This record gives sequence, C-alpha cells and structure tokens, in this order.
Amino acid sequence: MGGRQFYGKGYAPVSVDDDQNARPDAYVIYTLTAYPDYSDDGLFVTRIKITDPAVSIYGISCNSSLDEFDRAFQDLGCEIQDNGAWHIATYGKTKVIFNVSDDDRSISVSVEITNRNGIQF
Repeated sequence: MGGRQFYGKGYAPVSVDDDQNARPDAYVIYTLTAYPDYSDDGLFVTRIKITDPAVSIYGISCNSSLDEFDRAFQDLGCEIQDNGAWHIATYGKTKVIFNVSDDDRSISVSVEITNRNGIQF
C-alpha cells in the first residue's frame, strides 16, 4: 500500500551514529497514504500512533490500564475486542488500538478504508 510517515509537531527523530536516526521514546506519528484513490495524488491520514503519555484520547494515554481503556471506550458506545496485551475499540469504521506490550506501549487510531473515493480521516 505504501505511505509516508510524519512526526507530529514538537517530535523529531533522535540522531545516532553515522547519520542514522531513531525514533524518540515518546512520539506521535501520522501515516498518510493515497489509498484508496491513487489516481489524484492525494494523501490522507489513515493512522495516528501515539507513544507519548502526555497525549490522550478520550482521557486514555499510554500509561492507562486495559481496564481503563475498555471502560472509557465502552462508555462511548464502542465494541471492545480483547486480544491479550492489546485491545481494539471499534466504532463504525474507526478503530482505536491500545497496545500494552513491553516492546511497544502505544495507542493507534486507524480507519478501515475501502476502495471508495472521498474517504478521509
């Protein structure tokens, strides 16, 4: 599918040896893709990934527990899917994924997209 990733305002990669960059510990990254319509050269935000505990979605941050995540999103009318170390709250075509694994404690917001034109997030 391809895409471009951009750091949110105030976040930047960390320089390491030999002109290489690494992600900082806390960041917000936006993924932009042309999908579903490659013909018009447009890019749309199709995913936001957050590892900065200072950033919250409906009061939930990376430091929240799975129970807090489930409660907050169930109160919003979302359907919760429990996959162990990560949970998914779904509302329509919007998914909020809460990952509490040791490797990557993060929140991701993504939209299931189809091949229809005009879908933006």
